[in-house]
Amino acid sequence: MTQPSHDDHAPRLLWAWDAETPAGDGARGVTRARDDARRELLAALDGMPAQSQGVIRAARLDTFASPEPGYAYGAVTLSAYRDDTGKTVVRSGPRPAKP
Repeated sequence: MTQPSHDDHAPRLLWAWDAETPAGDGARGVTRARDDARRELLAALDGMPAQSQGVIRAARLDTFASPEPGYAYGAVTLSAYRDDTGKTVVRSGPRPAKP
């Protein structure tokens, strides 16, 4: 019988997405698959006005957060925004500066 590794007990890697309009309204979600997070982020941005933006980050459930569990977030892995024409522009890496 093999001993479980430390990684066997680590929280599962998740993908958190967050989209926000220039007015501060938005949508967010957490998925198990990065492709699902990308699809959900782009669908949310499609319903938002120009200059809305969003990101995807790796996340893990933090059961030690207080007063209730939350997420520990990693670096931004994808950012997207709607330009002035309403076209969605997708970039890998950190969130672009606001126009």
